[in-house]
Amino acid sequence: MTRPGKTFKRELAVVLLAGLCWVVYQGDTEMVKVLVWPTFTFAAAAFGLDSYAKQVKTSAGTYTTDGDPSLRK
Repeated sequence: MTRPGKTFKRELAVVLLAGLCWVVYQGDTEMVKVLVWPTFTFAAAAFGLDSYAKQVKTSAGTYTTDGDPSLRK
């Protein structure tokens, strides 16, 4: 089984969050209003959905609970 190539989505999310922090530091509130939702949406998807997918479904198509006994059926 070969592993797919790295997508760098989490690294990009960190860079976007750092960029948003820089805009906040500079005090450009109008630009913060524009950037906050897309940046946080991408970061949440990059970290949260990726983590969820890795915990629930394996590459063989079977589901795992990652050791959480409350999720076992």
